[in-house]
Amino acid sequence: MHLTSWNLYGLSDTHLDVRTEAAMMRLLLGGPVTDVLTGLRAPARPPDVVCLQEVTARTLAAHIRPHLEAAGFTVFPATPRPREHFEVIASRLPIVDAEVCPLPRTRYGRERVTVELDGIVVHTAHLDSLKDGGRERTAQVADILARMTRPSVFLGDMNLRDAEVPPLGDAVDAWEAVGRPAAHKATYGRRMRFDRAYVHGLEVLAFETFGGETVEPIGEPASDHLGISLTVATG
Repeated sequence: MHLTSWNLYGLSDTHLDVRTEAAMMRLLLGGPVTDVLTGLRAPARPPDVVCLQEVTARTLAAHIRPHLEAAGFTVFPATPRPREHFEVIASRLPIVDAEVCPLPRTRYGRERVTVELDGIVVHTAHLDSLKDGGRERTAQVADILARMTRPSVFLGDMNLRDAEVPPLGDAVDAWEAVGRPAAHKATYGRRMRFDRAYVHGLEVLAFETFGGETVEPIGEPASDHLGISLTVATG
């Protein structure tokens, strides 16, 4: 199973529609649509699950839902609770169950989004931000790790510093599981590994970062974060 996660930088309105459109093409096609149409790039196989953070009502309606649903995904939640930005999970596999719950101790009204698929549970969240939110982040990631009692994956923008990571128990850090590749460590700036994936009860086959290329004609990447891509063996 191939899963991806990406914070789409919905906090910034600058070039938001162009950036989000480019992000959808990168997720679904592997690159700009013009590259695919002109034969410069063969279209990539879409991921099975897409987790997105910093989604806004506008980007969800204008770009995210139309593209993902046209590609055969179900987007959850269908109607997110009104917030400045929020999280969604889209799956090409049937969703057996799903829920949205507030994160513990959140200062920002942030939530955990969870979908249950056949044989695997997927969680995503955008944990509390800023340097002084470390205690909140530790409590939030510990809460989700405690829920990972079945084969499951938690991936998203965790804003974590290494010192804030609680004991993982039986879960593994996907980046560490594939040998800690330096080229795929930082997801924000040059050093910060804010975007992570924790896996329980599944073999990690691959992990990488993506999405740092410049989007034309705006001359900047689709987001201030890199996305993360994860492949796990499901049986």
